[in-house]
Amino acid sequence: MYALNQNHKKTIYIPPDGIIITPSGMRGEFGKVLTLEVILRFTKSYGLWMGKNSEVIVGRDTRNSSIIISNVIISALNAVGIDVIDVGVCPTPAILHYKRKHNIDGAAIISGSHNPPKDNGIKFLSRTHTFLGKKELNEINEFFLYKDDLSAENWQDLGTINEREIIADYLNALKEELNTDIFSSNKLKVVIDPGAGAGTNVTSKILKSLHCNVFEINEKFIDYPNFPRPIEPIKPHLDKLSEEIQKRKADVGFAHDCDADRVALVGATGKVYPEDIIIILVIRYILQRHAESENPAKIIIVTNSASSLMFEKVAEQFNAEIIRTPVGERHLATKMNNLIDDNPGLLIFGGEGSSGGLMYPRFNNARDGIFAACLVCELLCYYQKSIDELVEELPRFFTTRIKIKTAGLAVNEVLAKIKQNLSEKKVEYEIIDRDIKILNMENEEWTLIHPSNTEPVIRIITEARIKKRADTLCGKMSELIKNYI
Repeated sequence: MYALNQNHKKTIYIPPDGIIITPSGMRGEFGKVLTLEVILRFTKSYGLWMGKNSEVIVGRDTRNSSIIISNVIISALNAVGIDVIDVGVCPTPAILHYKRKHNIDGAAIISGSHNPPKDNGIKFLSRTHTFLGKKELNEINEFFLYKDDLSAENWQDLGTINEREIIADYLNALKEELNTDIFSSNKLKVVIDPGAGAGTNVTSKILKSLHCNVFEINEKFIDYPNFPRPIEPIKPHLDKLSEEIQKRKADVGFAHDCDADRVALVGATGKVYPEDIIIILVIRYILQRHAESENPAKIIIVTNSASSLMFEKVAEQFNAEIIRTPVGERHLATKMNNLIDDNPGLLIFGGEGSSGGLMYPRFNNARDGIFAACLVCELLCYYQKSIDELVEELPRFFTTRIKIKTAGLAVNEVLAKIKQNLSEKKVEYEIIDRDIKILNMENEEWTLIHPSNTEPVIRIITEARIKKRADTLCGKMSELIKNYI
């Protein structure tokens, strides 16, 4: 790793107003705040931090700005002596799987994820196969914000570019984790809506190889660079998928965001289920199959503070342990890695309920919407029941979510005022990273105030046994926050 001279003269570089740079990545509107200058400077800083002759995998989603960003990143890395594996348009789960399997030093994943097309982002990974931690980000910022000279290497020491196709490798590995025999006699009918993102012809390809009858919609750009539907795979954006499922009399449908780490679940009746449901169904299935095996190991399920209490209810049925982390994929991945190192005999998996993407370290310690979709199809074959029937068997909770825009606001001051208000009212709350969580286990309900790491918003998430109660909790907290902004 490059050793920074701590005696260098510090020249402060000021990034554009509005850009978000956190361990979750660098995000912003392309060309306005996510400029080529800031991308070039941060990537060179990352490359210097990684060290000359390191190898970094670079992949992207299908936004029209992503290929431009990719070209800048590859050039910046090469300029500081980093060798690049360029995988082109590729789902994020496939990139992360390949990096870990082949022990690649670093990765730069270009995707705005579920955010609007004008926005884009870059996730940088460390050698530990997780996204950058705060300590690592601070070390990179020593170059990014304070180093005057980010010059290129001598022409003889520039990095190389190796173009590589990795999706087939990922799908072959994924298939090995599935009970492929169970598919052949069922012939599921499945509709996939990749939203013209990086998951196009990826989820559908593996399901076709598993004898599913697959129909893909919204797989192409009709009015490029506009996507065929809004990118985030949530209920208001999935009317066409619901209609197609009913029209085809399909068993199930799935929708991805732009990089396919997220997945939404739609049942045979066209009902779009909350994000937690797909993870809960998959976890229950894995727990049940594991309980049927000889000498089952102890199981730990890792999820975040924003996920449903259904996790606890399902885990109790199989004597599994639940561990919760702050919101953010990196927190879950780090916790899972640490648990695996300390307890090699345990079965450890989980995921963030808000994304639908399963994290299963034995295969891929990252949110994986493609893997989750495949496991849902497998469990449909196993249970011989519909999604609607399986969901009816789950404990019933209701979740309400609201986003409050915070662009230009001092978010930490707002959070401080909320804490003060709760303390004055003698409301017990917990601080989880930057989040504020009010948990009432007696009534089995909670409220979470989460300042997003990926966009300028505060998210309010509430859960209760009754829908009206979840709505009321969310509305009251929204009113409180709006008083301070």
